[in-house]
Amino acid sequence: MDAYVSPMGEVKKAAVDELIEAVRAKFDESIIMARHAFGTDVFMASEFDEAALRKHLESLPGRIEDVFNRTARQVTELRQALESYYSDLKGQRAGTRAGELVARLLGIPTERNRAKADADDRSAGYPLRRFAESASFPAMSSLPSLRRCGCSETTTKRTR
Repeated sequence: MDAYVSPMGEVKKAAVDELIEAVRAKFDESIIMARHAFGTDVFMASEFDEAALRKHLESLPGRIEDVFNRTARQVTELRQALESYYSDLKGQRAGTRAGELVARLLGIPTERNRAKADADDRSAGYPLRRFAESASFPAMSSLPSLRRCGCSETTTKRTR
């Protein structure tokens, strides 16, 4: 996440724009993959056809920006405790805790988690987790409609 939001709470616009363009470049492939994965029966039964999927995909750039803007705001708000400790030397615990939360949010290694050899995709700093939390992925937002159409649980598990 720190590739897109700085520890100061600033969105790295060039990196976000590059990500958005990469996502846009995959719209057609995404639709083809969904058609093959779900088939026309599921699309028809769920009332979530290719046109609806394309419309949802077109909304992704704005949603992607929103995820990074919200993350930047969280970092900025957490930094207030850090700034208070820095300037007044008051609130050491709050300042330290805020620093740790900013590091976790952005996926920046600290002394506490530096010993882990592998990346942890369950951490708050993992970008895909942040997107999932904001329900930015079409498959996640369409699962309720798939369940309404009576599709089996195995079909919906395959899409997660």
